[in-house]
Amino acid sequence: GAGATPTVQDQADAPIPYAQQRPSIKSQPSDASASVADNEKKVCKGDLGLVCSKQHQLPMFLSKTYHMIDRCDPEIATWSPQGDNFVVKNVEKFSSEVLPMYFKHSNFSSFARQLNFYGFRKLKAEPILTADYDARTASYVRFYHSKFQKDKPDLLHGIRRATKAEHQSKDDLDGLRDEVMTL
Repeated sequence: GAGATPTVQDQADAPIPYAQQRPSIKSQPSDASASVADNEKKVCKGDLGLVCSKQHQLPMFLSKTYHMIDRCDPEIATWSPQGDNFVVKNVEKFSSEVLPMYFKHSNFSSFARQLNFYGFRKLKAEPILTADYDARTASYVRFYHSKFQKDKPDLLHGIRRATKAEHQSKDDLDGLRDEVMTL
C-alpha cells in the first residue's frame, strides 16, 4: 500500500557488477550552514530499501548474499520451498559465475566461512536409509539462519557477526566435539 517499505522485488533485477559497487568519493559541500544536529539525524537507505541509522546499517555481506540468492538462477542456487534456508545446487557454477558478480572472489570456502561467522549453519542431507539416497541432491549445500528468510529482509537486522572470542570458543568446542567422536 501507500507508504509501505519497498521490498527486494522493487529493486532492479540485475546485480550491480562488483566494480561499480564502490561508492564514489564526493567532496563535502562548501556550504557550512548544515548544522551538526542535521548530520546526526542522517539516515541511510540500504540495498533492501530499509531505512536505518548509520550504526545499525546492514552489513554489506548480508545484503549482497540476500540479493544473490533472490536473483540467482534456481538451477545454481535458490531458496528452499519453505523459504527458511537456501540451497546451493551447483557449487562449481555458483563459485565461478555467481560469487564474482557480488564479491571480489570466487572461493566457495571463503563464502561459507563468512556465513559461519554470521551464525549460519550448514544443513546436512543425511539419508537414514541407503534407499533414500538421491545422487542428484547429494552434492547440494544448504545454509540456515533463523533470520535469513525469503521475502523477509527486515529480519536481516537481527543477524550479528560473531566476535573473535565467540568464534574461538566455538572452534574450541567443535575441536573437542570432533575429538570425543573419534574416541
